[in-house]
Amino acid sequence: MNSTLLYSFRSAVHLPIPPSVLDMIGAMQLAPVAPIYIKKPKKFALQRRSPADDSWRRDIINDLKATIRQKDDPDYEVIIGIINKVVKSTLDEKTKTIAETISKRDQTFRMRVVNFIFDRGVSMPFYAKLLADMFAQLCEALPAVHDDLQIYCSLDTFNKMFDQSKTISFPDLTSMSKQQFEDELCTWHKQKELRRGFGVFASELHTRGLISENLLHEAVDTVLSDFEENIRKPKNEVVSESVDQVVTLLSEMAKLFGKGSFISDKAKQLLAIPKTDTPCLGMRSRFKLEDCVHKV
Repeated sequence: MNSTLLYSFRSAVHLPIPPSVLDMIGAMQLAPVAPIYIKKPKKFALQRRSPADDSWRRDIINDLKATIRQKDDPDYEVIIGIINKVVKSTLDEKTKTIAETISKRDQTFRMRVVNFIFDRGVSMPFYAKLLADMFAQLCEALPAVHDDLQIYCSLDTFNKMFDQSKTISFPDLTSMSKQQFEDELCTWHKQKELRRGFGVFASELHTRGLISENLLHEAVDTVLSDFEENIRKPKNEVVSESVDQVVTLLSEMAKLFGKGSFISDKAKQLLAIPKTDTPCLGMRSRFKLEDCVHKV
């Protein structure tokens, strides 16, 4: 079953609803649906810092990347365990424990913890909301964490952390073996997922007032770096799924910024491309892009 078949049911002849079901519906208590508003983010006071204040942070990024999963420090090992097992019901308690541990250590240890949380938030976007909430609490308890985040959410740091300086092109099946094609397709898809994860996590951080809109623009540009090229590729399930995930991200961000935003403008540009030229932009994705344009 696909989206075309589902929408065709609109004009089909439907069977009448049984009286017993109508009685059940009539007995239900009806109430208006309350609108959902995005919580206004708390604004952290911006502090003017000289480039030298951040230089040490940038200098240790590569070192932290190499040791991100090394359990060579008892405190760090405990924090890794906490982050890997934290759930919403234990978030406050566990975050307090992490903040107390960080406050007893030096700034390099703090950056190492921030590095691990940020890596999890990007590489596992289904935990993005939870880890963004954790960062919000850590920024409240330790203002220096907020400064660390500005470095991690920059495009330059993202490229260093996840080896994203070069865009991987979609593999050509005609020029390689099937096994090599599948291996390179996995590598290509992994890069798309990391870029989407970066956009998702940056969006969650922005809604909590932790990063600026300029940094969020960089994140979106990263996600869309080769999007138009991908939607023009020959029909492929993996590419179509990757495209739909990016469109879902744009749809969620459109809810944040509303009609007339840079997200809406980008959606209009994509919708202007003829359907015949975009085999990997399915109807489901097109409907989501239309929502980006028409949302108020």
